[in-house]
Amino acid sequence: MIGGLNQNTYTWWRNNADIGISTASSGNLVNHMETQWRECTRYGGMAPTKILVGSAFLDAYRIDAGLTVNRQINGTPSLQKGGVSIDAGITATYFKGVELTWDPVFDTLDTLDAPSVHWSKRCYFINEKFISLRPINGHWMVPRKPPRVYDRYVQYWALTSKAAFTTGKRNAHAVLSIA
Repeated sequence: MIGGLNQNTYTWWRNNADIGISTASSGNLVNHMETQWRECTRYGGMAPTKILVGSAFLDAYRIDAGLTVNRQINGTPSLQKGGVSIDAGITATYFKGVELTWDPVFDTLDTLDAPSVHWSKRCYFINEKFISLRPINGHWMVPRKPPRVYDRYVQYWALTSKAAFTTGKRNAHAVLSIA
């Protein structure tokens, strides 16, 4: 029960999730991503604005989608030669115009814990409009004045705050994982 809404009763309040996607057949991963994208857009009202992925998911997507449509080559002015230099090493991978951002913390979390769904195999569709940090009552801008050290003439003070990571529409986001 979240916010007084039971997600078993109100299915529209559930997170979008697709766990254990098979990458054995070509195009299967992209089809599942397309389905979840539509679910986020239909129930969330807007398309996701950020995609966070683990390394295994990124590798599987690059193989499934093909690199030819996802490659970006930047040309920058060359100051020494007066022309344009091309750096083909700068690449980005996109889905529906949103860049897939590899998060190295996902791999670290796999080594710290043994989750049932590995972090490196996950993908998160996030709509940044519907997530925010909200202050916790009684913990916002609390003044702190620790006692002064006896042998120094120094004043210490600070303000501390605590906030909660909240969402306005759970179904505007999705989590996917490969098998």
